[in-house]
Amino acid sequence: NKEHIETYKILDFQSYAQLNTTNLNPNKTTKADWDFYDYMDFWLKKIIIHSVEKDTYKGYKGQVTGRLKKYFTTKKNRKLVKEITAEDLDNFYDHLREDGLCNATIDHYNDNISSAFKHLIKKKIVRYNPTDYINPLTVETKEVSTYNKSEIVNLLNLLKGDIIEIPT
Repeated sequence: NKEHIETYKILDFQSYAQLNTTNLNPNKTTKADWDFYDYMDFWLKKIIIHSVEKDTYKGYKGQVTGRLKKYFTTKKNRKLVKEITAEDLDNFYDHLREDGLCNATIDHYNDNISSAFKHLIKKKIVRYNPTDYINPLTVETKEVSTYNKSEIVNLLNLLKGDIIEIPT
């Protein structure tokens, strides 16, 4: 039936148009067609490694190869880069909260994912960054107390003659 075929093409195009990719050629594969975790691993090992300090990289690596890998390589949560939505990320962040992580830590995951998508946008592989559309993360701030003048004087008097007097 000709009507059925035309309807199918329209629905197929609508599905395709919702994907986050700039590639309109079904015979061409780009990083948007990669498994999301595989791309994050590539971003970590080939892109970000050259632009951050060793300790910073170690933190990124822990996130990408830890909870992010565990979550996005399960059958239920596995997606291609072009299929990742803000809802997928919100679900991941909810999962991290259930694991006991605070929003400040979750914000680091979000920053890394955002950075990975910014690289894809820069290379014109995807059209948008799904982290721009997530539910806002309210990062808890901790109030830090500092010594007042008399407490500093007291501390310095206690340290007189001690090996750590000068560094303090």
